[in-house]
Amino acid sequence: MRVISKRQRMMQYVLLVLALIITLFPIFWIVMTSLKTSQETMEYPPKIFPRSIQFGAYVSVWREKNFLLYFKNSTIVSLSTTLVCMLLSTLAGYGFSRFNFRGSKTLFMFILMTTMFPAVLMIIPYFLMMRTIGLLNTYLAYVLSYTSFSLPFATWMMKGFFDSIPREIDESGLVDGCNWFSAFWRLCVPISGPGVASTAIYSFLLSWNHYLFALTLTTKQSRYMLPVGIASLVGEFWVDWGVLMAASVVAMMPTIVFNIFMEKYLVRGMTAGAVKG
Repeated sequence: MRVISKRQRMMQYVLLVLALIITLFPIFWIVMTSLKTSQETMEYPPKIFPRSIQFGAYVSVWREKNFLLYFKNSTIVSLSTTLVCMLLSTLAGYGFSRFNFRGSKTLFMFILMTTMFPAVLMIIPYFLMMRTIGLLNTYLAYVLSYTSFSLPFATWMMKGFFDSIPREIDESGLVDGCNWFSAFWRLCVPISGPGVASTAIYSFLLSWNHYLFALTLTTKQSRYMLPVGIASLVGEFWVDWGVLMAASVVAMMPTIVFNIFMEKYLVRGMTAGAVKG
């Protein structure tokens, strides 16, 4: 067994601290800028800390910039997309993992290959399709689009998790009187907690942060999602950086809370035992 010296361990800690600083400093700068006045945000050279903490930018975001409406739109779309993607990817991943039908490998690779196409190539077809069936400016257009983007990769993740679960668990359920769906729902889904949590996090982040389709599939401000709402704060001749940074902080908080909330399920699923020895 290789022994790590104190110097090597110290170097690891130093590298971790540097990586943490590089990762968190932009977020720290955003938060500090959101607490400054408009005059302070335009000072040169810029200062990291504000002279006095001001919450006027947050008040402006919630009262004057329709961000409560944008926040509601993003929450409805992201949670709906996450639930649909979790349900479909779990069923599809279990099916590809447990049933070997003719052409299953080809179909699975085809589904996975759809993630190779850049989203920008799909803008015009999606827009024309949604306009033809009358779904522009609706939540359903967002949910269908984001689900189609996240579902292939989520299915691949869930298949990997189900492949790691011994088939003996399914077979023991079938012996005890379960059908395939009961074995899937009662035995395999609880064990696949890490996969379900990872799928939920992936789907939520994709739908919450996606800008291109959120801009394309709506022509009404009442259906703007947060990324489009934040972009609308950038004026032609003037940018209120304090308000812009405050809006960015508001947009970041749900993703942080969602990750913290799902983390315990992720850890619980990873530590849960499937077979008693």
